[in-house]
Amino acid sequence: RGCVGWAGGLYSKQGVGEDEYSYGLSGKEGLIRVQSKFLLKETSGSLPSWEAGDVICCSLSLSPASSSLSLRFALNGRWGNQEREAFYSSSLSPSLSSLSPMVSFEEGFVFKMNSGATPFRYPPPPNHCSVQSWVGSRMAEMYAAEAGVGCGKLVPHGAKQEVLIEGMSVRPDPAFAERVMEGAMYEARSIFPTVRLGGVLLTSGKHYYEIKVNNPGVGQVGWVDVEFWAASRGGVGVGDDKHSWAFDGNRRLKWWAQEEKRWGSKWKYGDVVGCACDLEAKTMSFSLNGSFEEPMGVAFSGVTCVGGVTPGVTLQGGSESNFSCTINTGETPFQFSPPPGYKAVYEGKKQAKNSSSPTLSPVRMIVTSGQPYTTINNNELVVTNHMSSLKAIDCPLSSGKWFFEAEIANLVNRSDHLSSVIVGFATKSFFGDCVEGKGVGDDEHSFGFDDRGVFKSSAKETTLLQEGETVGKILGCGVNFEEGTIILTTTTKTYTQQLHNIFPKNTILFPAISVACSQQQQQPQQPYQQQQPYQQPKQERQPYHQQQQQQQQQ
Repeated sequence: RGCVGWAGGLYSKQGVGEDEYSYGLSGKEGLIRVQSKFLLKETSGSLPSWEAGDVICCSLSLSPASSSLSLRFALNGRWGNQEREAFYSSSLSPSLSSLSPMVSFEEGFVFKMNSGATPFRYPPPPNHCSVQSWVGSRMAEMYAAEAGVGCGKLVPHGAKQEVLIEGMSVRPDPAFAERVMEGAMYEARSIFPTVRLGGVLLTSGKHYYEIKVNNPGVGQVGWVDVEFWAASRGGVGVGDDKHSWAFDGNRRLKWWAQEEKRWGSKWKYGDVVGCACDLEAKTMSFSLNGSFEEPMGVAFSGVTCVGGVTPGVTLQGGSESNFSCTINTGETPFQFSPPPGYKAVYEGKKQAKNSSSPTLSPVRMIVTSGQPYTTINNNELVVTNHMSSLKAIDCPLSSGKWFFEAEIANLVNRSDHLSSVIVGFATKSFFGDCVEGKGVGDDEHSFGFDDRGVFKSSAKETTLLQEGETVGKILGCGVNFEEGTIILTTTTKTYTQQLHNIFPKNTILFPAISVACSQQQQQPQQPYQQQQPYQQPKQERQPYHQQQQQQQQQ
């Protein structure tokens, strides 16, 4: 038995189609299973039961802007008249405005999922892209946004920054390669720094860039993916793990996963190395002074990368074999033409820069706690019971300067002197607890500023307002990753706190907010009044317990 479909971020893992956050097509029963907050529907499907070898095609049309969702399924690519609109909603819940492919299955159900990483057996419907292509473009956008001001520039990679970067020219920093005393003799310290092109992630197509050799020492030039990590002192550079591929023209070697193979021609001063990557054919090639003929040409075949690739260069320093070079991504004319069909990396660089530029667009806040008591209408938030928490899960931030604020439209003072509105930032581990009344700033995964003028972090409170001062109608919170500060604002004043006293550098944060309903508002609703007399159920269960004992005795 298996069920194929889609699930939202709050999916309960009970099985696809078994809760209000997932939708699926069950092959054994021939049923389309949907249980939504806005629409409950379970009807017989128009598709026959599955058999071994069948291909189930899943189509999703999602428009968060218009809050509409449409799901369709087809058997063996027969969309046409066999197409089945499984579900449609024109009032989509905010918690369902992002969905992921999901399959639930029991023992004995064997399948292979293809998100578009390999060609589809049957073509998708018109105007549909593969999940893989969407993931690639989304990762490229996030990669560019994370780079911030470093997008499109050469940046050091790894824990040590032992390289000097001047525009697109790089060389080892001699300050880190000074001669050191080893016993009675001085020895040169060898360094192995790496640079990459910041914020540029190439996820599809054919790409090319050039490197001009300024000093023909030991260097490894090529490509890296998102999981590559360099270690200068450990001798780990481009090509020394499974997430990078390199050519070394000094030793005439190609490198991948710490495996070296004799390959290529020896480079010399002034030579130009061309680096070409075909992500569709999964090949990487290198040229020397424009020639891809042997012993140059295709160095790696069957390449599989995580997320995408970007140019990377490792330079050895601290010895006579120092390597330095100038990288040209196509921003200036290439010295040698790329192979037919290949685009300059600079084209991806321009797109990444556009993606990293700040734009004003709506940010979705997803309810992480208190969903039954929370209503969101455009930018308005209403909480009818307990404390609800929300987080902008599509807005990961780790660099730059960011700020948001909340306008308090209706605030009832709580008799327990606790927070009613808290604005702040949180990590991916923050959720909140609506029943316990824990929100932003009440755990180690978040910090916030509340309507009492109190800064909260790890459940510790610091009052910032002076006696007699009030917050007013506006609460704001911002982060400055460059300076490591937190900005807190009221209607009339601004306060600052230290970010790195709470979270280490490079922590990814999300805007978050918690809103509580006052006790006065909760009382008329009496959501738990019917469950108050707990003694009654115990009295009802007692005879049943005695009856069980009697049955066991019998």
